[in-house]
Amino acid sequence: VASLARRHSPDYIHFHLIDFGGHQLRAAFSNFPHVAGVYGPETADRIQRLLSALHLELESRRDRFEKAGVVGLEGYRLLRKEHDPLPAILTVINNLSGFQEAFPDELGGWIRLFREGGAYGLHFALTSDRMPSGRVADLIPLRIALRLADRTMYSLILDSRPDLTLFDPVPGRGFLSSKPPLEVQIALPARGSVEGQIQALQEVGK
Repeated sequence: VASLARRHSPDYIHFHLIDFGGHQLRAAFSNFPHVAGVYGPETADRIQRLLSALHLELESRRDRFEKAGVVGLEGYRLLRKEHDPLPAILTVINNLSGFQEAFPDELGGWIRLFREGGAYGLHFALTSDRMPSGRVADLIPLRIALRLADRTMYSLILDSRPDLTLFDPVPGRGFLSSKPPLEVQIALPARGSVEGQIQALQEVGK
């Protein structure tokens, strides 16, 4: 979220942040102009309305792209240029397993968005402490596995076995799903404690 917000104006990307892992997302990003909404376990009604709104947006964009005769968000932007930049929408779900437990009846609606949304600029970033169900996992084309205590889980998450012989599990080190998996290093947006990082992000969002 921090990286995308630094590189793109609010005209080109909007965020919906669903946080079932604490209130860090709300604290860090609420004042970013890109953020359309921040949600948590206490806002179940708003999350249900968001699901309906994203479905309406999907159908609206499908109709607009068909009328314009384009495939994909970039094609639409090239055609419309500055007249209608049409922002990408990134919905972040932090702690997917907790989210699924809270909304079991709505899971089918979210799965449809995971499956169809990408072609229309509706994207999703999911974090989880466990492997999602097959219905969800099969729709995640790009995965990152950070340090895992059970090394056999790398193959399950990444769909192929990484080379662990020289792997140095420093904080933020992990693997990106590819064949073979690529070693990656995730960087924090700021130094210091969690509180210090949140404060730094609040300053960025002003």
